[in-house]
Amino acid sequence: MDKSDLIEKDSKLVDLGCGNGMLLVELANEGYKNLTGVDYSKNAVELSQQIANKQNLNIKYLTCDILEGLPENYYVIHDKGTYDAISLSENPKENRLKYIENVHRSLMDGGVFIITSCNWTQSELDEQFSEKFSRFAIIPTPQFQFGGKVGNVVTSCVFKKK
Repeated sequence: MDKSDLIEKDSKLVDLGCGNGMLLVELANEGYKNLTGVDYSKNAVELSQQIANKQNLNIKYLTCDILEGLPENYYVIHDKGTYDAISLSENPKENRLKYIENVHRSLMDGGVFIITSCNWTQSELDEQFSEKFSRFAIIPTPQFQFGGKVGNVVTSCVFKKK
C-alpha cells in the first residue's frame, strides 16, 4: 500500500494546536480539501486564516480548547505539541484524561489519530492511550546517541480508535 492511500484527499482532518497553520497549508497544497485547524489562541487562529487567505486556500480555522471538546468529528486528528503542553499544565493527569476522551469522542470510526511528542516515549504514549486506542504505526523520527544509548528526538505514533 502506498502511503498516499492511507488518507483520502477529501478526508476530514483537524490539526490540534495549529499555531500558524503551516501544516494545513502544506496539506492543502498537496491536494487535501477538508482541513480544519484549531488553537486556543485567537491570535494564532487569525494569523493562520490570513496566511491561508493570502494563498487562496480553503482551510477552516477555529478558536477551540481541546479540553472542552471539538465542535465536529474528524477522520484524521493530528497533534504536534498540544498533548505535551497539556502535560505541563496545572492538573496534568486530569487534563490528559480529558484530552484523550475528547480526541476519542471526536475521531470517526476507522479514523486515525497522529501524535508527535517531544516529552513522551513510544511506550509511554502506548500506555497512556491504550484504553481508547490501539497503535497502528510508528513514524520514524531522528535519533541521537548519548552515553552509549540511542534515543529519539521526538516520538510520532499513529493510533486507531478502539
